[in-house]
Amino acid sequence: MLPKVSQKDDLNNLTINPTEWSLIETLHGLLQPFYYATMHLQQQSFPSLSSAKIISNSLIADFKIRSSNDNRNKNERILSQLLIENSKNILMKN
Repeated sequence: MLPKVSQKDDLNNLTINPTEWSLIETLHGLLQPFYYATMHLQQQSFPSLSSAKIISNSLIADFKIRSSNDNRNKNERILSQLLIENSKNILMKN
């Protein structure tokens, strides 16, 4: 027979620890430029390919700057590098 788990124990298992909060904050900082880029494109009646290209180049430049900054934590450097590599692959296909 399985031990009975109380609701309190269930909720304690869902608590976010400091490491997870750090990762969430890192992801928020990395994804925020995408939010602003999306909002900018969304405001245009007819977004053009040239404006999308400018924005994608700006995003890549932003992540290159972020990935070269030594004051950031390891998670942010790794995520920035992954985003740079993925964006290069996407742009090469187009």
